[in-house]
Amino acid sequence: MDTSGESIQLNPVKWSDLPGSIAWDDPYLLGIVHDTLEIYTLKSCMHMQTLPDLNTARLISRCKQGKVYVASMSQVWCISATHFAQQIRIILEQSHFQLALKVTNLFDLSAEEKTKRTCKIQTLSESTKATGPRIRKKKLGLLTLIDYLTEVRYKLMNDSQVKEKNLNQKSQVKSVAQSDQLKNMTAVAVERLLKIIDTNLLQCYLQTNDALVAPLLRLNHCHLAEAEKTLLQHQKYPELIILYQTKGQCKKALELLEKQSKEIDSSLKGPERTIQYLQHHGKDHMDLILKFAGWVLDQDPGQGLPIFMEDVQEVEQLPTPKVLTIF
Repeated sequence: MDTSGESIQLNPVKWSDLPGSIAWDDPYLLGIVHDTLEIYTLKSCMHMQTLPDLNTARLISRCKQGKVYVASMSQVWCISATHFAQQIRIILEQSHFQLALKVTNLFDLSAEEKTKRTCKIQTLSESTKATGPRIRKKKLGLLTLIDYLTEVRYKLMNDSQVKEKNLNQKSQVKSVAQSDQLKNMTAVAVERLLKIIDTNLLQCYLQTNDALVAPLLRLNHCHLAEAEKTLLQHQKYPELIILYQTKGQCKKALELLEKQSKEIDSSLKGPERTIQYLQHHGKDHMDLILKFAGWVLDQDPGQGLPIFMEDVQEVEQLPTPKVLTIF
């Protein structure tokens, strides 16, 4: 309300319950509700996110733009905002164009960069207004297709497991060679169909709800080249790393991590993700570890040492003589 006691906020923020403590980090209003941190925009009162598991949190205090501290009687959590570029991407995917403009103006960018990004957001906004009904119709069609594909996917995976079990139980009726032949034919057919389904599901999720992309990729049958091309087009680099991991493309994953580590706007900026990746690939990938640890150590030797010295099983099993060759 204003100095006269009149309400100036026509649409109040609708917390799930009375917040115990709140903080303002423009353009977001953050509040502790029980053991969670709820985040809203103040102007439009949109719910943006809820962070769980902040046990007995009582106080919240803003440190600087994009960083707040939450405290309980025995713990303190530092909550940092997602990288600027990733924030803008997520906000634009949800068609919150005014919020995207607000966030862009808040960040420390050059005048040229700020103007460039503002023009891009305004262009997207106008384009969406012109094609809104057509987009909604397309999205409805994609959601229907997703329902169908996920149902078929579940049945295929379930049926293949049942058939495999039955083949093992009926070995006394048919010869081993015949059973193996039938089993292999069935497996090939199922895998081919699952590859088509998962590749299309990936494309559908990217256009409707990209939060489902990473869970799909962690256990996927996608066509590698098609999925790689699609994720690159949508600039989904963390998800592309997951795809490479599940397909055994370690070198490609590490090359992408190195490249993205140098991009200012990338969510993979810096050496942290490369360090984590190398720590969990063990002695069987020693040549790759030695090769890609090089740029991390050149950049910051202290930060790169955990690649070879962390209390992780894969790191502890690395052959010491080979490790010493890099120092």
